[in-house]
Amino acid sequence: MVEGFRVVDQACPILDEDGSQAGILRLLVFLEDLGAAKVARSEEAPKGEVAAPETAPVRRRNEAHQADAAKAAGLGATAATTASQKSLLESAFGLELWRQTEEDKFRAYLAEQEADLKARLEEEYRQREEARAAECTQRQAKIQHVEATVRRKLQELQQKELSIQSEEARVGSLQLKAQRDSEMAMAQREDVAKQEMSELSHSLELSRARSHFLEEQVAGMEAQLSAASTKLRSLEEAKSEHDTELRAMMAPSPELKEELQELRLRLREQEVRGEAIAASRDHFKHKVQELCGRLLGSGPAQNTQTQETALTALGVLGTSSAGDVTNSITEALRKVRQELANLASHWDRADPDQTREEPERPAAGPVRTSQDSEKAERHLAWLKTQRRQLLDSGVYGSSDAVVLALDVKIAQAEAQVT
Repeated sequence: MVEGFRVVDQACPILDEDGSQAGILRLLVFLEDLGAAKVARSEEAPKGEVAAPETAPVRRRNEAHQADAAKAAGLGATAATTASQKSLLESAFGLELWRQTEEDKFRAYLAEQEADLKARLEEEYRQREEARAAECTQRQAKIQHVEATVRRKLQELQQKELSIQSEEARVGSLQLKAQRDSEMAMAQREDVAKQEMSELSHSLELSRARSHFLEEQVAGMEAQLSAASTKLRSLEEAKSEHDTELRAMMAPSPELKEELQELRLRLREQEVRGEAIAASRDHFKHKVQELCGRLLGSGPAQNTQTQETALTALGVLGTSSAGDVTNSITEALRKVRQELANLASHWDRADPDQTREEPERPAAGPVRTSQDSEKAERHLAWLKTQRRQLLDSGVYGSSDAVVLALDVKIAQAEAQVT
């Protein structure tokens, strides 16, 4: 910026049809500031506007105007006017130099922009030409492919036409042959049909004669069948009468039916009783073996006697026959009950030291007492279990000696526990 002037620089882009930038239009404007001048104004100096020349003709015209004004003002103001003109000329010369410099810069900038735009346009043109050439090559290849396809299809059509012509010729020959064959077959079929018609007419006559003969035979057989059915009905009536008489003769009397029913009931009762006795025998055998095992500590003589009695009872139960099983079981039960009563009385009279597994030791302290109480509780529970099993078996009642002996032992065990 030079003193007294202003510069306006405006750049405007130029766009092409595609919307891309094609160039830049730059507007450079120089404005003069006509403010107060720093030099003193002379009264003789003409009043007028001072403008900076923008071109050489304007500058020369301004210089001539200033020279005419100086001559008209007179010789008195020559020095002041010369100094003022000198300063104005220096300012105008500097401004002209600056303008020329800016114009050169702008021309260089325009040349650079023009070269850049030219290069970009050439590059775009080259790319478009390459794309057009590639597209042209692609289209040519596509056209060549289409031409090859069309040629191939044309060859196929020609081959198909030739094959169709040959097939038409073959079909024509086959039609002629089929026509000849059909005519021959029709002639043969007519001959065969005539022959079959004659055979069928002959067989029809034979069938009619045979059917007439069969009708006569059927009439005779129907007469025989009616006679046989009449005889069969008479025989069935006689058979039904005979069956009625036979059922009346073989029907049992009511007394025999009642006796048979009574015998069946007795047999069923004997079977049920035998099953109950067998179950009681097994239960009793198991209990006797268990009691014998628990009585091993009651002494050799008593143990031997108990085992002999148990074995005798078991032997009686095992060797009894089916006829006297009831008597044998009753006798064995009586012997075992007596033996169990003897064992119960023996337990009551026996020394406590012989029936206990371990003697009591008062000096053992509270540990021994707790162990004895646990044993007594287990013994009491076992006695109660044995009593319940004996009652559940159905062989013993609450008034039997064995159950009473067990009640006594249970009472003694409860007294020991408490």
